[in-house]
Amino acid sequence: MRGFSFVEVIVVVGLLGLLLSVGTVVSLHYLNTQQLRVASEAVFDALQQAQANADSQTNMQSFGVKILQDEAVRFEGSSYATRAPSQDITFVFPMTVSVPAASEAVFPAGSPFPSAATTLTIQNEQSAIDIRINAYGLFEKTERAVSH
Repeated sequence: MRGFSFVEVIVVVGLLGLLLSVGTVVSLHYLNTQQLRVASEAVFDALQQAQANADSQTNMQSFGVKILQDEAVRFEGSSYATRAPSQDITFVFPMTVSVPAASEAVFPAGSPFPSAATTLTIQNEQSAIDIRINAYGLFEKTERAVSH
């Protein structure tokens, strides 16, 4: 007699289903983590560019970054509310990334120092990344687990 028995086929299908479900969970977790890191790098780069623009007195203006619920905006002006909207550069976050509270960092014209030390946070379901800017204009990025 040749071929596979019904029990053998069921065992193989069950094992393939188990491997597929575990692989999917691991892949989604990895994808979510990578999307969070890409978003944090975009915010970090926007902050560094705003700091460089302010320090080099580009357009003789202050520059800053505003973190909103689903995007980050690098702006020109002394605050997001008084910015020149035509100069905005926006980065839209992936759907898996969120912001617990809107916040902004501003660098006054001619200075590498922020107008106030601040922490910008972006997160997903598992992790959060905090970007701290101290009073001396130094950046620190830390990743932490999100408690539910």
